[in-house]
Amino acid sequence: MQHEERTMTTQACYIPPVIPEADRETHRRAGLGRRVGFGRKLALLIVDMCRYTVDERSALCCGDSAVAAADAIARLLDAARPLGIPIIYTTQRTAEPYSEATGGRLIDKAIPEESNFARELWPHEILDEVAPTPRDTVLVKPKPSVFFGTQLASLLIYHNVDTLIVTGTTTSGCIRATVDHAAAYNFRVIVPQDCVADRFQLSHQTALFDMDAFLADVVPLQVVLDHLKTVDETVYA
Repeated sequence: MQHEERTMTTQACYIPPVIPEADRETHRRAGLGRRVGFGRKLALLIVDMCRYTVDERSALCCGDSAVAAADAIARLLDAARPLGIPIIYTTQRTAEPYSEATGGRLIDKAIPEESNFARELWPHEILDEVAPTPRDTVLVKPKPSVFFGTQLASLLIYHNVDTLIVTGTTTSGCIRATVDHAAAYNFRVIVPQDCVADRFQLSHQTALFDMDAFLADVVPLQVVLDHLKTVDETVYA
């Protein structure tokens, strides 16, 4: 049986068409992409689903891919909220400007201080389609990984979470950095591929491929929705 056919349930490894055959063979030969599956208790992380990801006034806009991801995350929220699953959001600023004090070298590399991302508040407002409720947690993160400089790890330990569902933007940036840290902390990590977006489609596909090979289960949203139908609600009471 070819490696792409090995599944967690019925889901194959994530291997997009852009991956060359030589790399596919390396993937098969190394036996990569084994499934870690879902654990006992989940948390849902929604990373930077903010207005700058869909608004064309922002140079960092992810366009239609972010719109599609927001729609998919809304479906996931509809299924997760009634179960009481902990839901954690991130943004990159509140009242204070995003500056060298928070962004540091990230400002130097990718975010000009004169951009609306750095100067204005509206780019960092979470999209209405996936807006948090008073019950949810909103973290302000200074760096790509949600674990860096926030209390995310503490919150997950408090809730006895062993499985983190990671959604949002961008796949090759904040999602990848967060997944790397989550795996390092020994969380099971699930990335619903419909629920993440990137401004660069090649980066999106190759980042998902690499995460699926080494760090996380990259699966269609429907796999997560089907699993939520089976969870023990008393775990979240």
